[in-house]
Amino acid sequence: MWQIFKAILPSLSPALVLTVLAGCSQPESTSLQSLTSRVVSTSTSSGSIAATTVPEHSAPASSLVATNAHPSLVVSPTFHTSERMAGFSADGSHFMYLESSRDTGAGIPKSTLQVVNIAANHCVQDGCKQTQYGEADAGLEMAVAENSLLQLTWNLRQALQLTPPAPGTKLAIVSRSHTPDGTETVTARLNNSNQVLKLRLRQQQLGSMDQGNIRAAMQLEVNDNGQWRSLDSLNHYREWVLGYSIRELRLSPDGETVVVLVTATKPTFEGTLGTTLVQGFELKPQ
Repeated sequence: MWQIFKAILPSLSPALVLTVLAGCSQPESTSLQSLTSRVVSTSTSSGSIAATTVPEHSAPASSLVATNAHPSLVVSPTFHTSERMAGFSADGSHFMYLESSRDTGAGIPKSTLQVVNIAANHCVQDGCKQTQYGEADAGLEMAVAENSLLQLTWNLRQALQLTPPAPGTKLAIVSRSHTPDGTETVTARLNNSNQVLKLRLRQQQLGSMDQGNIRAAMQLEVNDNGQWRSLDSLNHYREWVLGYSIRELRLSPDGETVVVLVTATKPTFEGTLGTTLVQGFELKPQ
């Protein structure tokens, strides 16, 4: 199956083509009628900062038992989605992330888009969507799936000044550690300053792969300028997730907001797939 996966990769359209399509002209709408039925909205981001969020999926305590996520599942997925377009709005208040992958079984394409309000750490209304294709669509070019999401969200992204998005700056991670219970601690340095950010990701699982009801929750704790705050909640379980790991931090062009790209590892037909969960927060004034 890996040989099939490698053979498919060259057919993926470059991210630059998508940026030109999204930023220079409004996409054509002629294909929307046939594609809209294969796109669904999804809530992929967490609740508000330091929130007591309502769980996305309730977990009956009588049938499920909480367990600790194993770090190896979180850190090293077999496959990863491909980042196709990502960046901040012109004012740094919003962030968009478009990623794609192919099913490791039939090769079905899948694209997921997240448009997140950074201060609220939540998907904007109608901003988080993913395609839903079947085996008959296995030969579909990835660009078709990606453009269907870009077309559906064009007006929204234009209103939020995300056409095109601004790339921002990738922050250097200077240390990373794990504990046996799956807790991950990361220290990152803000550019051109001595200020550091310390992030601690806590997580837990419910259910099991054998029973087909695996799910996982995470809470991201941020120490910014000596003050701790929490993003998401250990009561917020996401279906079919094995565990989480901090992958990357990005600073907005105005230097006032930070986005954390968290890898959410999911089981697939062969191995595991590292997908992306966007978390965001505003920096505290120094």
